[in-house]
Amino acid sequence: MSFSSLGITAACLLAAVTLVAGPDGRPSASSKRSASYEDLASFFREWRSFQKPKLVDGVPDYTPRAMAAQRTELSSWQSRLAAIDPS
Repeated sequence: MSFSSLGITAACLLAAVTLVAGPDGRPSASSKRSASYEDLASFFREWRSFQKPKLVDGVPDYTPRAMAAQRTELSSWQSRLAAIDPS
């Protein structure tokens, strides 16, 4: 495994941990848990749509303002993911 692919793997792992863990690093609590594969697949499709940057004049918007707007919604995504039972 090359250094760059190792870095990409580490970045993906970090992103997954950040998404699952709450602000304190522990899994977010949720009152309703789902074990449905369809719930996980639906979550994934919605997440991919959410994380895709908006286009401004045909160019992806990764400005600090756009990223801050996404960041404000991250905790709700973390809670939704934590509500899916991995077993």
